[in-house]
Amino acid sequence: MSFSPAQQKHYRPLVERAWKAHAARNKLHVNSRFSKNEWYRCVLLDTVGIYTTKQADQTTDFDALMLAFAVIAGEAYWINRMAGALERRWRWLIGKKMDALKMPLGTNEKTGERYVLGIMKQMGLDQLAYRDLPAEHLKKIFIALDEQVQRKTKEVARAAV
Repeated sequence: MSFSPAQQKHYRPLVERAWKAHAARNKLHVNSRFSKNEWYRCVLLDTVGIYTTKQADQTTDFDALMLAFAVIAGEAYWINRMAGALERRWRWLIGKKMDALKMPLGTNEKTGERYVLGIMKQMGLDQLAYRDLPAEHLKKIFIALDEQVQRKTKEVARAAV
């Protein structure tokens, strides 16, 4: 699967900027299609083990390639954005699960936040703030919430019978 049009909008210009930075550092002719193609394929292979973006995963491969090209181009914005991409994705998924439990995060009642903090405490993760949790801990919280949603769904189904 290739990258979406929205992803391509950011990916292609970043690849161009990375190529120009690489070519300048290595005294390569910026218009050499052969050199650019060889360099590009090497970055794809070294970063995610693919030869073309048609083989790429739209989430993990996109994040990894954007980070690799951002480092080559020296672009702090994309380095920072891609470095935290997995954590942002897990927080978004957790937010969706909390909505399914009818306890949205960020409400005035703070019910959702207290619930997530309770899960963190049970898991021994309460020494960190929710916003500082790494992806592996956020994944555990998501799994716990998913199990809760499944339990509630089964309870509702049993009550309807």
